[in-house]
Amino acid sequence: MRRQCTLFFLLFLFSLMVFQSKKVLAGSISSAEAQVLSAVYEVYTYNGESYKALPEYTEQVRQYLQQDDVDLSEQQCAELLGMIDANLPTAIENGIFVKVDKNDSEKKEETVDKKGQGSSIDYITSPESSGKKPKKNRNKGNKRKDVDNQTTSQEEKKDSKKETSGKEDSDNTGEKPLDIEKEGGKKEENTGKEDSSGNKDTSIKENTEKKENSSENIDGTEDITVASQDKEKEIETKKASKDVLSKEDNENPLGVWSQLDEERKKEETHTVTWLIISVCSLIILFYIGKMIYRYYVLYLSHPRASSQWKPEHLSDMHCHLLPGVDDGSMNMEMTKKLLRMEIENGVDTILFTPHFRRGKSRFNNERLFQVFEEVKQEALKMKPDMKLYLGEELYYDHSLCHALEEGNALKLNGTDYVLIEFSPEVEYKTIHKACQSLVMLGVAPVLAHIERYPALIAKTDRLEEIHDMGVYYQMNITSLMGSNVSTRIYKQRKLMADGWIDIIGSDSHDDKSRNPKFKKAWKELLRLCDDEMIERIMWDNPAKMLAGEDID
Repeated sequence: MRRQCTLFFLLFLFSLMVFQSKKVLAGSISSAEAQVLSAVYEVYTYNGESYKALPEYTEQVRQYLQQDDVDLSEQQCAELLGMIDANLPTAIENGIFVKVDKNDSEKKEETVDKKGQGSSIDYITSPESSGKKPKKNRNKGNKRKDVDNQTTSQEEKKDSKKETSGKEDSDNTGEKPLDIEKEGGKKEENTGKEDSSGNKDTSIKENTEKKENSSENIDGTEDITVASQDKEKEIETKKASKDVLSKEDNENPLGVWSQLDEERKKEETHTVTWLIISVCSLIILFYIGKMIYRYYVLYLSHPRASSQWKPEHLSDMHCHLLPGVDDGSMNMEMTKKLLRMEIENGVDTILFTPHFRRGKSRFNNERLFQVFEEVKQEALKMKPDMKLYLGEELYYDHSLCHALEEGNALKLNGTDYVLIEFSPEVEYKTIHKACQSLVMLGVAPVLAHIERYPALIAKTDRLEEIHDMGVYYQMNITSLMGSNVSTRIYKQRKLMADGWIDIIGSDSHDDKSRNPKFKKAWKELLRLCDDEMIERIMWDNPAKMLAGEDID
């Protein structure tokens, strides 16, 4: 039991270490979360207006990220940025993002650019928005757009569309062509106004210059235009493949935080479930392996008895069937029931062994023999050829040797054999000293229910040392019953399989729970012993012991 508890504790520690290794400590904002927080504080431009999130929402995001149980991964942060981009128009409609002064937003952007802390983020509207694309908050871009709107006439736009074939795709999608400056170059500002006279030469010259500028920009901006389109497609693909926001989240984009928190909790739950299943699987595999090993040791590592042996003409060398003399049978009626059970289990030889403890025995020897004769007469009525003998189960203490010398304590059928009992918690040195004293007294000790003394059966060398002194071992037949899952049952069966047992007894006390059970344990006995061992412990040794002969 101690080994099983140690193994379970080690498995628990291993599982805890694995779980803690997967859990990331929170309480501070990581670099990925800092990008999200920076995006929430950013100023955005949408439809020519500057917008910024309300302070209470930005503060709510910051407090959420600083919670001890919140630690978003880089993938979750990236998904969150995409969600904010996609739902900017909805956030504006619901008042989460409000208009700010354009001059204040420009000053803030210049400050951010100088410090190198980042730039504004491009946002793409959701499918429910007006279809217009949010634009970067760049001062140069805004100025350039204003100049182009003032200097470009409707006729110049038509000519530019015909000359620039690469702009057809953007016109079809409803997007305005990008106006990108060459590196190191300056775009000319057209401050002139159309002549009221409508001079055709001046218009032709302006158209020619516009075409040249357009042709120069095509080659330089082609790669940037493709990259921008790829980025837009990537964001749209993410929106189409994963519908992250629910209806409530569309009304309130900051509800994304609660959904991410739920996903994190689900992931932790799955991890804990996996650990529990793993630990349970290890424990089950351990017990399966242990059962296989025990089955091999008990039943496959030695020969088994043949099926020729039947539970008949057996000897019960330890029982408490005499009525009213100890804690066994209470009256003659119970004794008669127990005698019938003995006969039904194939027993025809019974050695009565009532308890003896100096100063605590109920009857003296004279009264004990009188009760024995009464029981003997009843037994012969049931089975005329039944053999009955008398002895005592002697509890060992310092006065036992003196009681044997005086004849107060009975030996087994008057022979030199004595049935000795110890307390289950007895130490090995006490057993060794007691057996040594009894052997020196000239008697042959038989240790009753040897399986009850852990100090003796713990080591094979102790069993061998006591046995070599001339001491014999008796086991209760009921100790062979049970499952090998129990370590106690396994050790008791191993004692029998290894050949340490000399005689068998039922140790019967009543007609209910502690009654003779030879037939129930007979099948297990044949699996543990070979033919020679069965014959020795069931017939030869009991007959020699009752006759006072030496046991080989």
